[in-house]
Parts: sequence; C-alpha cells; structure tokens
Amino acid sequence: MSRRAWAAAVIGTLKIQILVIGALSTAFWAVAGTHYAIACAASGAAVCIPHFVTGLVLWMRTALTGHLSAATLLGSEGMKLLLIIAALYGARRWLGPDMMWPGFIAGLIGALMAQWLSLWVSRNS
Repeated sequence: MSRRAWAAAVIGTLKIQILVIGALSTAFWAVAGTHYAIACAASGAAVCIPHFVTGLVLWMRTALTGHLSAATLLGSEGMKLLLIIAALYGARRWLGPDMMWPGFIAGLIGALMAQWLSLWVSRNS
C-alpha cells in the first residue's frame, strides 16, 4: 500500500467514525437527552482517537523505513487496545455519576462498527 493510499485509509476511517458517532450522539440527544449524547460521544472518541493515532504512527513508520514487520503490526495493535482501554476508563471517570450506560455502550459499539464499515467501504471503492 502506498503512502497516499495509507493516509487516505486512515483519514477515511476517521471520517466514517466521526459520522457514525455524530449520528448516534444526535439520535441519543433527540430521544433521550444530553447526558446520553455526551456519554455516546465520549466513548466513541475513546475508540476513535487511539485508532487514528495508531494509524498515523504506522504511516510515519512506513514512511521512514519503507516497510512494516508483522511484529510491528502486532505490537501496535496491542498498544492501541491498551490506549482504548485507558481512554474508556478516563471517559468513564470524566463523565462521573451522570454517565448513562446505554449511550456509553452505543458509542463504543458504533465506533468499533465504523472501523469495519470503513474497511468495507475502502475495499469496495
């Protein structure tokens, strides 16, 4: 995959995740209220941001070295999972007792499904 294609895939995934999380948060805001929408957006961002950062790091590493090893990919996925867990924990603490679990879980699932959606869109385009 060329540098340009890699960057397009990372940016495309981010755009799809933002659209999905924005749509879910708006739906929660319209139906259930502000606390649900904020919980949805916070958990979506807790997945979205580490995924984007990992993609950029891998893109920069590819730009510098010209290749990626399987160990690098595996290590970056492990690091991404740890960052997501830490970000979800931080979002939970930030939201405090006003957090609404249905919104939080919907944002998490929406962000994870958006990754699969972006893979499907980029593969079929």
